[in-house]
Amino acid sequence: MERLGDLTTRMAKTEVAKDFASVCRFIAKGRADTEEELRHVSPRVQRIRKTAVAAGTLGGTTWGDDVSWQELTREWLTLLSSRTLLGKVPFRKGAVNTRTLLEDSPGSASWVAEGAGIPLSRLSLDVVQLLPSKIAGMCVFTTELMDTANPASLDAINRAMSNTIGRYSDQALVNPDIAAVAGKNPASLTNGAIQVASAGSAEAQVTANIKSLLQVHVDAGADLMDVYVCMHPNTALHLSQLLTAGNIRAYPNLGVRGGEIWGVPVVTSVGAVCSGSPTEKVIAAINTSGAIVADGDLEISASNRALVQMDDATTQNAATGTATDVVSLFQTGATAVKFIRGLTFARSHTNAVSYMRVTY
Repeated sequence: MERLGDLTTRMAKTEVAKDFASVCRFIAKGRADTEEELRHVSPRVQRIRKTAVAAGTLGGTTWGDDVSWQELTREWLTLLSSRTLLGKVPFRKGAVNTRTLLEDSPGSASWVAEGAGIPLSRLSLDVVQLLPSKIAGMCVFTTELMDTANPASLDAINRAMSNTIGRYSDQALVNPDIAAVAGKNPASLTNGAIQVASAGSAEAQVTANIKSLLQVHVDAGADLMDVYVCMHPNTALHLSQLLTAGNIRAYPNLGVRGGEIWGVPVVTSVGAVCSGSPTEKVIAAINTSGAIVADGDLEISASNRALVQMDDATTQNAATGTATDVVSLFQTGATAVKFIRGLTFARSHTNAVSYMRVTY
């Protein structure tokens, strides 16, 4: 039987997801909803709808001024983060365009007698500055879906948005093929980090590899209480089924949803993949004290009148005016919902992350 606290939490999360999808509908439809439809939305959504007069962005002068909308988007991002590495791993928090002071070694403290001198901490300090960057994308829905205010359509909108934003956010964090591009994006936490070569997928080989991943942090003098291992759910499934020579499960506390290996927490994400091959995945050991993340706000806008390039690798560029084939959303009865999420991160030092590429 479900506990009351768990039930209350689940209902609250469901309400946030439903409200967010409802607001996305209102943005797309330009508030053209019937009174019957409005009876089925929460008071918060009704307040947002009445306050807003234009497409919503947190940086704008209409939706952005509405406190209810800001609270809802932040609650939705919190809900999204609980399903992604950004929420599962306690990364060190940073702020955009603000210098973050880092200490690579602990300070000094000791017992002190009366009248004796107190030891001074001689820290090894470094500074990291996070530059602003953003992840953006568009999800296209049929007009029929947007016109339907039932739970199934709201769930479809919410799932499409959360899966799109969440999956790429995780991939941006741990895909070693993502290098820094000035003025566009930061390098992933694994890009340029210490790589361990995979010896194979058998139990003895996997065990040796994971030992090597963690040994990087041991050799660096890291506090292993700060280390988390990230991997794909398929990888975790493979590891959970491995047996030792004595026919005993090698990793009894590991499953598709994560767990632990030798007491080290393991989190899973479908974003733990490489871009070079659809079958190549990543196992990363991250010292969270050396990985700084600044997670920004979420902006939402929508249109059913625009011309868009139906391509997940668009060649459109406002600077060069590249010619492309486009589709009319009005003519095809479709609506595009665009999101922009502020997100940036940095690794304080090379030894903060170790990783390996695997095919299992």
